Amino acid sequence: MASLVIIDEAYRDIDLIGIVTNYVINGGKTGNLIGGQGVFLNSPAFYMMTVRDYYMKDSGRMLEHFILSFDVKEEIGPNGAFSIGYDVCALFPDYQLVFGVHTDTDNLHIHWAMNTVNLRTGNKFNFTNSKVFWLRKEMAKLLEPYKIPCILRIGNQDENGAA
Repeated sequence: MASLVIIDEAYRDIDLIGIVTNYVINGGKTGNLIGGQGVFLNSPAFYMMTVRDYYMKDSGRMLEHFILSFDVKEEIGPNGAFSIGYDVCALFPDYQLVFGVHTDTDNLHIHWAMNTVNLRTGNKFNFTNSKVFWLRKEMAKLLEPYKIPCILRIGNQDENGAA
C-alpha cells in the first residue's frame, strides 16, 4: 500500500524554498530521477522566487510539500515512480513543481515541492481538506494500473485520524 503524506509544515521562511527544493532533487537521494514543471531543474528555487516576486507574494506559506511512499513489497520501480511524478505535476497545471524519486532508502518514495503562487493569476494555493482528499483520489487513480492502493497521511495521522 502506498501512503500519500502531506507535510504539515508552515514553510513561511523564503529560504525554505531553496532548502526544500534542493532536498527534493538531491542527486544522492534520487540518482537524478528528478523532474518538474514551470522551472529549470538546475535552479528551481530561483524560478519559484521569481514568480513570487512578480506577484509580490513574499509572505505566508511558500511551499506545499508532499510525498508518495511505497511499501517495500510494491513492484512499481523507480521508472514507474518517475512517470507518476510527472502525472502528479500535470494535476497542477498552473503551479511550479519539482519532484524527485528517492531511491536511497528501503522504500521507494517521491517528494514534490510546489510553489503556492499560481503562475497565471498570482492566487495562493493551500491544501484545504477538499483538495487533500481530491489529491488522494487522483493518486489512487494513478496507482490503479499498478494495483497499488493509496492511503492518506497528514503529518503523522492517517485519513481516519489514527497515528
